[in-house]
Parts: sequence; structure tokens; C-alpha cells
Amino acid sequence: MYAVNALYDGAGNVKIDPAAVSINTPYKVIVTFVEPAQEDETKAALGIAKKMAALAELEKMGKRLPADFDYKKERDMYYQSAGG
Repeated sequence: MYAVNALYDGAGNVKIDPAAVSINTPYKVIVTFVEPAQEDETKAALGIAKKMAALAELEKMGKRLPADFDYKKERDMYYQSAGG
């Protein structure tokens, strides 16, 4: 059994920070309503959920840059080759 903080949005959705749980299979849960969330907590939780989902999508791509990657050099080379 695991206990994690989550946020119920009032529309049937429970938002759980993906970093808080490392379970990747369907799971039976018990939801306990503790106290009403403040508006800023709701916005923050939804923002974190979006950011974590975006990070998960990026991590699925599995691409990594070398440790010595110089984005300014790469940018300059791109613009030189593009004729600009």
C-alpha cells in the first residue's frame, strides 16, 4: 500500500504527481478527501502535472546531448549554412 498526495479537480479526475509513484500498471486505489484545496494549490498542482507529463514525453524520446554540447556554436553553424 502506498500513500501519495493528489488533487481531485471536482470533475472526476484525480491528479497525482508522476514522480511520487513509480507504479506503471493499473492499480486499485482508495481515495480519501482530506480538505478542500485552495485555488493556488489547484493551479500549482495542474501546472506540475502538465510539466511532469511533458517531461515524461521528452524522456520517452531517449535522446541525450553530449556533455560538451555548445548550443551557441550549433546555432551559429546552422545560420551560416542556411545563408543567414
